[in-house]
Amino acid sequence: MKLSRLAYDPAYLLDFYEEILGSYGCLCERTWYDQLFVVPGGSGATFWPTEISETNLHFRSTSDSAAIDPRRDIFPGSPLTLSICETLLNQSALHRAALRTGERKLPDTDLVERRWNNQFPGRVRMQITTPFVASAHFSLVAALRCEIQAVDQHWSQHRVAINLHNGEPDPQLAEQLVILEPWSDPGSIDWPEFEPDECRKGLLVALEREAWPAVKSIKDRQSKYLQRELATVDRYYSDYEENLAGRLNRTRSDAGRSKMQERLEAARQEHQIRRIDQIKRHEIRVNAHVDALLIVAEPAHRTQVRYLNQRQEQQQNALWIPRTRCWVVDDVHWDPSK
Repeated sequence: MKLSRLAYDPAYLLDFYEEILGSYGCLCERTWYDQLFVVPGGSGATFWPTEISETNLHFRSTSDSAAIDPRRDIFPGSPLTLSICETLLNQSALHRAALRTGERKLPDTDLVERRWNNQFPGRVRMQITTPFVASAHFSLVAALRCEIQAVDQHWSQHRVAINLHNGEPDPQLAEQLVILEPWSDPGSIDWPEFEPDECRKGLLVALEREAWPAVKSIKDRQSKYLQRELATVDRYYSDYEENLAGRLNRTRSDAGRSKMQERLEAARQEHQIRRIDQIKRHEIRVNAHVDALLIVAEPAHRTQVRYLNQRQEQQQNALWIPRTRCWVVDDVHWDPSK
């Protein structure tokens, strides 16, 4: 989802202030269509740099030409608006949710064996050695804002999900999250500890896949701009250097030739500096900002499996996930480079 810049609307901003300040413990009352009476309280009192007992905020229209009072007037870029937005953006809370994503009945043995053979072709003659036990599988869903700094600045919002077991992206969960129902009887769930360093790589890979179409479009357009600017620089300095080289050939005195040679060398160095400057100006930087994190628990079935790997019999714990109809095993780690 691409985020476009919102037009300044005093009425919309007044609704935003009333909702946010009220949720942070301030008392709010509309005294006029463009005014909001506020008594700071709770954590909302920190939005103001100095302690105040009450204030009457005035939401100015863009056509208002009167002098601005920064203590009570709300306008595009007002300090109080920036303070509130910074507070909201810095609160990337971690939430938990148990969702019903698949059937709780025991999976069909033939189905899970076929899926095992498809997932792990090198591990043959798989046998389930213990009965399936109800368990939970955990994923991490992140709401990310992607800032693309190019010749123009672009913002986009993304929802990505990864498997907490191995860091593999789970685009299906990210897409279906809003339509999944709560898990009504999850029982006692042993929630895993959130390890930011271990999850960072998986989230970045998932974001790269999600944001790549937009980045590629910007990259292609910016590449054309860069080639045009480099061609202009090369054409200008090629003509200039050719002119200096011609003057150098026509100069007979040693002092004149030495001076002209220095100018020619300086022009060549400046040519390279201008090229490097254009390349740096057309660099693309992508910055990701985390807005919220959600650990999702979903039904799964745990068992033990036995199989042959390189003619050696092995046995290990495995987890069957009904939603994806895939196995998760302890020793298989996802490689982002593949």
